[in-house]
This record gives sequence, structure tokens and C-alpha cells, in this order.
Amino acid sequence: MKKQVAVLMSTAIAANAIGNVVSIADSSVESNKEVRTSIYPDSQMVVKSEEFMKDKNNWDGPDVIEDDNLRFMINSRYNREGSDEELRKLPVTKEMVKNLRILSPEQ
Repeated sequence: MKKQVAVLMSTAIAANAIGNVVSIADSSVESNKEVRTSIYPDSQMVVKSEEFMKDKNNWDGPDVIEDDNLRFMINSRYNREGSDEELRKLPVTKEMVKNLRILSPEQ
């Protein structure tokens, strides 16, 4: 009888632990989504290159920064669409750089 009670209690504890792990994993996924969207706001950059180039303010003016490294990071982080050649021609604006935050491993 004691063995059966011990087995039942062990099973209950294990089931509870699994439930807690699943709950923690779910909350971790949700918090990761929140962090990712705050770091990389996708409302700004998931656009096709021809759509981006239609607005002259996006490629001409004082807010445009020409930097290949920034362009590469923004293209990859924001999933810009287009061929490599099209993406190389797309400029980077100060607003994009402001929204591009790269967290260090310590953060």
C-alpha cells in the first residue's frame, strides 16, 4: 500500500513538474516575441524594395546614411524583400538605425 501511494505521489509530482515546465516554456516564448518586436519593429521594414523606393524621403535627403554594414544588418533583421542587387541599393535612414538595437550577450 505504501508503495502504491509513493508511486501515485511521484507520478503527481512529475505531472505537476511537467506542467510547470510547459508553462514556463510558453511564457518564455511569449516574452521572447515581445522582446524581439521591441528590438526589431517589423512594421517599418518588411516591405518590398520597390515600395520602399517610392517615397523619396527614404532614399534622398539629410536622414539617409550610406553604410554597407548597417544596410546588411537592417536587411537581414527586418526581412527586407528583394534580390541581393536590389537590397544593396536600398539606403538606410536615421530612423532605421534608431530602431536597430543590438543586444550584447550580457543583456
